[in-house]
Amino acid sequence: MDDFRFWLLVAGVCVGLEFVLPGAILVFVGLAAVVVALALGNSWIHGSVEAITLFFLSGLVSVLGIRSVFLRFFPGDTWVDDSEEDTYAIGARAIVLTDIGPNSPGRIRFQDSTWEAESRFSIKKGDTVIILSRAGNRWVVKPMTEETVTS
Repeated sequence: MDDFRFWLLVAGVCVGLEFVLPGAILVFVGLAAVVVALALGNSWIHGSVEAITLFFLSGLVSVLGIRSVFLRFFPGDTWVDDSEEDTYAIGARAIVLTDIGPNSPGRIRFQDSTWEAESRFSIKKGDTVIILSRAGNRWVVKPMTEETVTS
């Protein structure tokens, strides 16, 4: 098989795989393979090194350049749901597993799992805390006092 047919085969495989693995990427990689096949067919390039270099460069241009233009006109189905996954935890109680200090995070047990936690208070192992919010992957907690029990 000559190089021209090889690159046409690569293009066909990429475009065909786009139907199985959608994402609007493989079709542009296939387009880069078509560019290489045309360049080889017209004798603009010779040899594998030039073909691979042209494939890489035209692939970058097509994926980064042309794809962004297509996505502007044909946006994908995207949506953002209001995720309130933390609201169940705010105000909930947890048990401190390792001491927590103002400058040293510790661990808490909440809903049968352990979590990293931080606080501006010093809290000892075994104490009960109230979850205030989330900061990244950590829960922000405060010690449970008599005031928080009655309110």
